[in-house]
Amino acid sequence: MLEHENILGANNNAEAVGGAFRGTPTPRGQPASGNGAYDDSAAARIENRHRLEAAAVDERIRRAGLVCSVLQNFQNSAAALLDKQKQMGQLVDEAHGGTYTPSRMMRFEKELGEIGSQVNQMIDSVEFEGNRIFSSEGRNMSISITSDFTVALPAKNLSVDVGGLSLAEGTKSLADKIRYQVEVTTAYEECLQHQKERVKDFANALNFELDILQDGMDGSQIELQAALPSPAHVLKDQYGAIQSQAHADAAVAARLLEDT
Repeated sequence: MLEHENILGANNNAEAVGGAFRGTPTPRGQPASGNGAYDDSAAARIENRHRLEAAAVDERIRRAGLVCSVLQNFQNSAAALLDKQKQMGQLVDEAHGGTYTPSRMMRFEKELGEIGSQVNQMIDSVEFEGNRIFSSEGRNMSISITSDFTVALPAKNLSVDVGGLSLAEGTKSLADKIRYQVEVTTAYEECLQHQKERVKDFANALNFELDILQDGMDGSQIELQAALPSPAHVLKDQYGAIQSQAHADAAVAARLLEDT
């Protein structure tokens, strides 16, 4: 049986997911003083504001890395489940495509049952905060990065009724059931990919904001930054564009996952 990483420890490998998730920013310099270009106290207030904003942005980047790691682990698990489902489909197709003795058909059923049990064990190991989203008890979930940026995932039962893997009533109906499960799991993997790309886009926007803030902590930039609006306001439209695209992608993925 395949071993799966516990996604509750996903924050330990968030940095490995991609270059979009960085560590705590380091100021590039101290504000200049005594050159008459601006008041020292005003410069200090601007720098302090940027430090506070940078710390908040850095926390959002850290949270985005955690969420992306969770999504990646879900996606890895869905891919492993898909492989097992395809193995079951191949066995059923093999049984359907030939004439076999009753003992050979029993071996087919035994192999199907073993793979089905492996699928269920894998599903039981995939959870986030106690929610086994691929099981029959799974609940729809949402993970927030900010108050207005949330990743929503529907629960989908991908478990196998091992007792129902009988070839006695013919292979076609069983093949249809397995084929449907393969289609659902494939669609769910695509949904996870959409959501992961969305989080990475958001993290890239956050990194751009962090760069602006770090420049604002450089003494040579203080006078310029004093005349500019907060980076959070500068990037508001960019966040909105990401959200709009995310809603469109999520809607497409959700339609793929609807029961037929």
